[in-house]
Amino acid sequence: MGRDAIRTEQERFRLRLKEVERAMSENTISKLEKERDRLVADMRQLTLIDIDRRVQEDRLRDLEAELERRSNHFHELLARLKSEQDRLLSLVLPKRYQLRQSAQVFSGGCRDPHAGERPVIYHTDTLNQFAWWSSLNHGGLLIAPARLATTSPLQRQRFLILDHAPPRCCPGAAERREAGAQAGLFDVVLEGVLQLPALEWKKASAIGAEWSHRLINGESLKPRRLWLGSDAAILPVFDDAVKQIGVGTGRRSTARVIEWLRKSGQKLALLTNGVQWRLIHAGPDYDAWCQWDIGYWFEEGQTSDQVQALLHLLSPQALTPPKEGMSAPLIAAIQTPAKVRLNYLPIWVNALA
Repeated sequence: MGRDAIRTEQERFRLRLKEVERAMSENTISKLEKERDRLVADMRQLTLIDIDRRVQEDRLRDLEAELERRSNHFHELLARLKSEQDRLLSLVLPKRYQLRQSAQVFSGGCRDPHAGERPVIYHTDTLNQFAWWSSLNHGGLLIAPARLATTSPLQRQRFLILDHAPPRCCPGAAERREAGAQAGLFDVVLEGVLQLPALEWKKASAIGAEWSHRLINGESLKPRRLWLGSDAAILPVFDDAVKQIGVGTGRRSTARVIEWLRKSGQKLALLTNGVQWRLIHAGPDYDAWCQWDIGYWFEEGQTSDQVQALLHLLSPQALTPPKEGMSAPLIAAIQTPAKVRLNYLPIWVNALA
């Protein structure tokens, strides 16, 4: 089990590092370098018009600054990925699958002649309390593990809901008539498991035109479903019938959602093909995501760490601002600098408790 987990994570990090390195070579960095070289060559040609010379110098400074910014971004991302790879493979996974000492059996209570019968107190392994976060696929750093909350009693109750999910997992004929074939599954996951109230959802044609935005290629895009909770809580959900999200033709659907987020001013959206569920955050000049795979939601007949992650990140408490004028706990933990995130952390923990 331990060796299999380590091999899986090694392959995951290898693919992610390769993806970043490919992006460094294929993206517009090379185009900017070519444009800079052409500009330098043009500047070597003497000109009698001083204003043209100044325009060229300004453009050259802009190109060099942009090249430096993009190069630093990719190098920092590679360094962070390699650091996280070393931490996960050297510290987290080996200790997850080994005993701290030889196995011992204790009775359910201990007797103190001065205090009477007392229950034995079992301590939580703090090293593995965020194992559910490591069970997801990641792109960029969506949220620092130190900002994540622990499992709450409310979430344990929801596990039972998923373990005894109603037959709606297999949509009937009426549900299949809704545009797309995932209506029943969406209802189970979004309303049944996550407990996002059905009355707060807008679906398909019920979503107004104000949520539609024209993309750079001229087509309009709006969410397939839209959750509007209290205190301006919101979760747009998009779907696309691609085989894999973010891979091959699936890259287009991810790019469309990111563009929609930036045009609409929203911070988070959920994109799914029914099998993979990707939570996407888009900033002004960066994006990050984490992703679930429905094939890993059950292990040996029990709900897995990925389900725990689903309940942590997409519960109503995580998506709803603590009070008017504040960001939702999840968005605050993603967006704000580390110092400010520490101020939000008690709100984040209490919201999930």
